[in-house]
Amino acid sequence: MNSRSGIELLERSVDLLRQSGISGIALYCVGALPWACALLFYFADMAYNSRSDQHLPEYSLVLTLLFLWKNVWQAIFTNKLYDSLTGEARPWMRWRMIRMILVTIAIQPLALIAIPLAMVATLPYPQVLGFFKNLQLFSASDVPQPASHSWRLSLGVSRQSWIALSIISLAALVTFLNCTVFFAMLPQFLKMFFGMETELSRLGSRIVSPVLLVFVSLIVYLVFDPLLDAFFTLGCFYSQTVATGEDLRIDFRRAAAILMILAVIATALPAQTPIHATDKLDTAIGKVLERDEFLWREPKEGKPPAWLEGINRAWNSAVDWVSALLKKLFDKGPDKSPPSMGTDPNRSTLELLLYISAAIFLLALGAIFYRQRTGRIKPVAGVAVSAEAVKVDLKDETVTADQLPEEEWLALAEEEAGKGEFRLASRALYLAGLNHLMHRELVSIRKWKSGQEYLGELERRARTYPQVPLVFSQSLQLFEKGWYGKHCVDGETYTHLLGQIEEIRRSANA
Repeated sequence: MNSRSGIELLERSVDLLRQSGISGIALYCVGALPWACALLFYFADMAYNSRSDQHLPEYSLVLTLLFLWKNVWQAIFTNKLYDSLTGEARPWMRWRMIRMILVTIAIQPLALIAIPLAMVATLPYPQVLGFFKNLQLFSASDVPQPASHSWRLSLGVSRQSWIALSIISLAALVTFLNCTVFFAMLPQFLKMFFGMETELSRLGSRIVSPVLLVFVSLIVYLVFDPLLDAFFTLGCFYSQTVATGEDLRIDFRRAAAILMILAVIATALPAQTPIHATDKLDTAIGKVLERDEFLWREPKEGKPPAWLEGINRAWNSAVDWVSALLKKLFDKGPDKSPPSMGTDPNRSTLELLLYISAAIFLLALGAIFYRQRTGRIKPVAGVAVSAEAVKVDLKDETVTADQLPEEEWLALAEEEAGKGEFRLASRALYLAGLNHLMHRELVSIRKWKSGQEYLGELERRARTYPQVPLVFSQSLQLFEKGWYGKHCVDGETYTHLLGQIEEIRRSANA
């Protein structure tokens, strides 16, 4: 192992994973995927379920059994990798299975404590990680004492191990950051390009939660853990071959097989090809190339058709005309370049494409600017809309704040409060506040916008009114607790929300 660099061992590990094929990766996934899904569900339930303590023992037992299940299948996976190195598939005897299960149950759970502690201490990390990885391999082998043998091999940590683990750690960190950004931005991309409004897109920056971080961490673990298994399996193989020379015998057998194949091919070929055979071959190739399906390979003879030349001349003339027109419009200085004998069509076409690209870019900027300018909804003066003229159902999620004037929303809120429907009254107050902010040109009303998006827009526009975003955030939190959550909305909540809406109106008019 000392004769090979850390990067070479990593490349050999990747090659070993490729040699294992889909069947080898499937062995790893059979054990790792159920455990990863159960761990994600367990963490999400413990983080957000207020009654999770009622079924904590059952979930913990299932997670423990799945962890042992994962380690058993991981031991089978590493033994398959070792068999692919040696080229000999060892039979799975009953004693191998029983010994592997017992060693896994007895020692592998200690990795949950030992590996994090070694990672914090940094220096013993390769030794401790190597011990548990080696134990996965030797727990199903004929080694008399697998634990002591695994520890003895893990103590021989070399510079290659540090280099390989550093590269894998850096790659895992980069993958973690990329996956976190991808999954955090995915709901916004779906909303931006396809108009798909989901619960995740309404979360905004709150989507970066502990559950998302655990989910990404599990993905990174499932990607890089098989590579670590292959790396330490290679380490065990090369460490043992120092004494046995097994790697040389394997390389010799492969070289002998290749030489045998080459010898068979050499004996099958004729010693010398006669000259007349070569002539016959050239004649046969010439006859084949004369067929109609191979005529496209021959060069075109003569001039192109007249209509094609006409189209070419028209295109060149159009390019020259547009180029000359654009030069007259934008090139005011005298032309100091030497006169040319003619117009280069390729250069003219390139210039035309550059001008067209610039024009498209300017048109896109103009469209964005126009949309930004016209995106604000201007208040319409002199138009009175009543609740009777526009039937508004406060239970409908598609109702927007611009369907009624502000006074009508306040009147509707008072009416619903008089009926005892404080939940509907709170929504009417919330829409009244949005309507007021719309008339102050602090927000633009859209059906697809959530409360958090209105808050973000308000923070950008209402910089001269610093109190408005703060009060709106408090009112939004109070409204969403009762409308989307399970909090009870009573008269006290309604009065509190009404005071916040009045505070928004005073702050926005200050």
